[in-house]
Amino acid sequence: MFSFLVAALMCWVSAADASTLASLPIPSTADLVAPPSALASTLRARRLQTVRRTKCDGDACSVSEEVVVVDDDPSAALFSKSASSSSSAIANELVSALDCLRDACSPAQHVSAAKLLLKYCENAAADPENIKFRKVRVLNAAFQRVLAPYLAEAAGCLEALGFELEDGDSDESVYALRRPNLQLLRRGATLLRAERRASELSSRWPAELRGCLPMMCRRLLDESPELVQEISDELAAPHVPRLLAHADNAKRLEQSLKVGAAPVVRAVALQLREIRKNVTAEAAGADVDHGLVTEIETAEAWYDLMLADENRLIVADFGASWCGPCKALKPLFASLSKRFPDVAFVYLDADKVPTLMGDNMIHSYPTIKFFRCSAEADLPVVGPDITEVEERIKSLL
Repeated sequence: MFSFLVAALMCWVSAADASTLASLPIPSTADLVAPPSALASTLRARRLQTVRRTKCDGDACSVSEEVVVVDDDPSAALFSKSASSSSSAIANELVSALDCLRDACSPAQHVSAAKLLLKYCENAAADPENIKFRKVRVLNAAFQRVLAPYLAEAAGCLEALGFELEDGDSDESVYALRRPNLQLLRRGATLLRAERRASELSSRWPAELRGCLPMMCRRLLDESPELVQEISDELAAPHVPRLLAHADNAKRLEQSLKVGAAPVVRAVALQLREIRKNVTAEAAGADVDHGLVTEIETAEAWYDLMLADENRLIVADFGASWCGPCKALKPLFASLSKRFPDVAFVYLDADKVPTLMGDNMIHSYPTIKFFRCSAEADLPVVGPDITEVEERIKSLL
């Protein structure tokens, strides 16, 4: 049974707890799962922001800093936008019918059902004048094999696409398009392609997240099919179930993925990829990629850096080897350093240079500070919020 050092999402560790944490047994790196705080920039429900307050009394002024919590759930706004820009009522009817069909089928059966319905839809859209493509015969061998066991659900899908059950004396039931609606058929084909792809990927996704897969495919399959594959590959990684089991990670991931917006899904995929690379490297006993980050191990090296090039932006990560969120931030910080080669990225460990923690008034780990001309260039970022760090760097360049 593995022992895991898992930090709470978006938590930070007080320096006052250093002695307590330092005495705890630390598992081997091969047993470590990247703490879910590495997902914070995408999945966080709250964001920490440092506010600097100035108070003046006569000629004397004092400056204090306060860390406040700001509601910052990017997916919430996207949910509202998505809800307000819903597709047509007919398309929604097809989505509901497909949901019913999915619930009635096994994943393998649902793939076949979606493929056959897609064939009917594409044929009718490609040649609406062809009477052969405007009729679906229930006694057809393919229909009997694939859709007949779910006749009620299949009928709902066909009716949503504009097919109507013909009245007649024949013993054979036939669904026919009386007045083909090309716009509806094309929209239906798009939804059915997404449904088919979602069914194909379903077995690779964690059970906790499968419910949001169809909606994500509907939003992304046409514009970014490679992104659908990328996020599916990351979620199939062996460490993901352990990541989802911690705290409310599964719920937050589901919320972000259900939105289906490309920027949100791409950000989640990036975070998961960084975690996977780090976990894989540690499990193999390899060195984790530190990018262009330089570790400062002495006070002299720190002050030499401050004086070396006063115009260069310096981004300093103040952390500790025993701090879970600090471990989660490292691969993301390293990745960021490669994107900004003109910026000096450095890491300072509390156990190696404790005096520099005091000199820089570090009270929580991790804390990211920005320096230029031997002085702080911006407010610090407290916690593993890599997105906020990136935004600060861009604003300072």
